[in-house]
Amino acid sequence: MNLRSYLLLALPLASLLVFVSPASARTPTEPPAQRAPRDPAAAEALYQAGRELLTKNDWEGACAKFDASMQLDPVASTSINVANCLEHFNKPASAWSELLRARTLNQDTLGDERKKTLDEVITKTIAALEPRVPKLRLGLSPRVEGTAVLRDGVELPRGTLDDPIPMDPGDHTLLIRAPGFEPFEKTVTLREGETLALEVALAASPKVTTAPPPPPATRLPIWPFVTGSLGVVAVGAGLGFRIDGFAAESALDEGCGEDRVCDPTAAYDPSDDNRRKNFDFGMFVGLSVAGGATILGTVAGVLIEHFTQSEAAGVGRLVPFTQGSGAMWELKF
Repeated sequence: MNLRSYLLLALPLASLLVFVSPASARTPTEPPAQRAPRDPAAAEALYQAGRELLTKNDWEGACAKFDASMQLDPVASTSINVANCLEHFNKPASAWSELLRARTLNQDTLGDERKKTLDEVITKTIAALEPRVPKLRLGLSPRVEGTAVLRDGVELPRGTLDDPIPMDPGDHTLLIRAPGFEPFEKTVTLREGETLALEVALAASPKVTTAPPPPPATRLPIWPFVTGSLGVVAVGAGLGFRIDGFAAESALDEGCGEDRVCDPTAAYDPSDDNRRKNFDFGMFVGLSVAGGATILGTVAGVLIEHFTQSEAAGVGRLVPFTQGSGAMWELKF
């Protein structure tokens, strides 16, 4: 019989309490670490090192050794010690889970008497732990395909819903995500012996309404700028000729009087100013009419093109209508 078995059988349960560090504590939802090859001799040495650290009140160091021993040679007696460690660090649910594992491992224990003793220890410890284990019963509605329920960042199977699930005391963060619904996140605090029921009703995500695209911007082509500029230049030139015509008329008034009857014997010859006045007036009329028509035509063309584009985009259009004896244009949308 090795020393681990001797200690378990010879000492009371309290002497078997060893303590595992929080970093090596496993919760029921955590997957077991990948095992190293079985090495009973190394496991025994680690167990002895753990016992030595325990005498120095080094709980974390001792429990780390026991956990390593368990990985090299998993046996029921070491599993019981790991469970006691978890209980010491206020992880009754994890300790309860480890004891269930110890019960399974005990099936391989050699010797009927030894197996019976271990089973009694496991059964008594489980009975003492169970009233202390907190539980969370989580209800959820609605339940849709693709829902993910996470506890402390670890996704839980859908089957955990509606049943009280053992959990260690303390704060636990729940996160629920479902397609078409707002994420639900809540931190719950569990206390020893408490069974907490939490009903979650997911809120539907607001429907995103897409605003209709704005009408395309109306862009003026280059021709209105060209024709409009030509019209303005023509009107300006016409005004220039009219001003020059006024100057010619002033010269005629000075040389021939207001009635513009010139003395043939006078030194002033009105023929040049007369031709100049008539030419300027003709150019004024022609250029002003042409320039004004060009400007009006440009404005009309721009308006027609604008409303043609607007009607094509469904924005608005100009339609004629009659009222009384007159005709008008109306902008319709």
